[in-house]
Amino acid sequence: MKVLIINQHTNNFGDDAAGTALLNMLLQRDDIEDVDILYNSEDALDFEDPKVHHDLQLSFRKIGYKNIAKYYLLQRPFHKKSKSPLMNEYIALIKNSDVVFMSPCGANIGIYKHWVSLARVVMVVLEKKKMIFQYNTIGKSGNFLFDTIAKWALKRSKIYVREKKSYKYLQDRNIFCKWGPDTAFALPQCTDAIREDVVSLVPSSFDGWHPEFKGTPVDAKVQSELLPQLAKWAQERHLKIEILPHLGIEKEKKYNLAVMECLRKAGAEQVTLREDVLTMWDYDKAIGTSRYVVGMRYHTIVLASKNARPYLSLCYENKMWEVCKYTHMKECGYELHNLVEGKSTDITSILNYIEKNETQISDTLRQTVNKELIPMVEIPLQENL
Repeated sequence: MKVLIINQHTNNFGDDAAGTALLNMLLQRDDIEDVDILYNSEDALDFEDPKVHHDLQLSFRKIGYKNIAKYYLLQRPFHKKSKSPLMNEYIALIKNSDVVFMSPCGANIGIYKHWVSLARVVMVVLEKKKMIFQYNTIGKSGNFLFDTIAKWALKRSKIYVREKKSYKYLQDRNIFCKWGPDTAFALPQCTDAIREDVVSLVPSSFDGWHPEFKGTPVDAKVQSELLPQLAKWAQERHLKIEILPHLGIEKEKKYNLAVMECLRKAGAEQVTLREDVLTMWDYDKAIGTSRYVVGMRYHTIVLASKNARPYLSLCYENKMWEVCKYTHMKECGYELHNLVEGKSTDITSILNYIEKNETQISDTLRQTVNKELIPMVEIPLQENL
């Protein structure tokens, strides 16, 4: 069986984790001959296997948007090939695949309104191939044309979503789907010893890019309202704060340095940047060996849950709340919108709750992941391969 994965993102340890988990599950099956991956980024997953092919040459940018448009408007309707070798290679890859997976990514078909991702799905549907959404977030983009095309393509796909909010959105539009947890739960659980004096913090800047926070003072509020509470709480317990990267880019490092300075000014004496965290596996291990995790990124909380580490989820989207709920940890979340809406800024009480119930939280997470979530992660593969 030949499998194609489309719209895989990289340069993000969360997308790396979910994408790697999907590859692991596929390669555990004896009937998989080849897996090709089409990327939405310039880099490939750090995954080497003779059966896995990273088709970086087939990006829309390299094929050329004009060549794609010409093929679908002027050539395909008349059963003609494209004059672009890359375009022909792209179409052949789709046609030769037995099944196509949408990579387990975020709201590309939703608030992020990612036209390339939608176009790739449409191309698969037009070729009448089985299109499977592997536990994605799907929702309304706010753009009439985008949402209309998306509805057409989604009705012709097999859809598995990772949020109940996405499930309801699709059900309200008469689009059949199933709900399940994030694909990254299929990764192996960390077995290294817990570092009892470490809190891992994964910060994130939102006011420059996120649709719901762009132009708001959320970043400044995090530094003035939340970080001082974390600094005081950690210092009183003689805990080290390790700041982990999530994207691994220079802009993020600059922001994390500002976070470190803020924590130090607030009284935290032991704060470090983990510059040795260079891969998704480094990231997972750093989280999995921490006593506590404080995360502002979705997959930080997914991986903390997978590794049974007590966490505080600083939720910037619904998807983070849903992880809290289906891991039975809704008391461990804080709504970041509160910062820009003039509501409660208290996270100390949540940190105290996590400390008081530390053992119970770890046990509950371990049991929930093993008995409830892991069995669900493979359902899309079991039902479609």
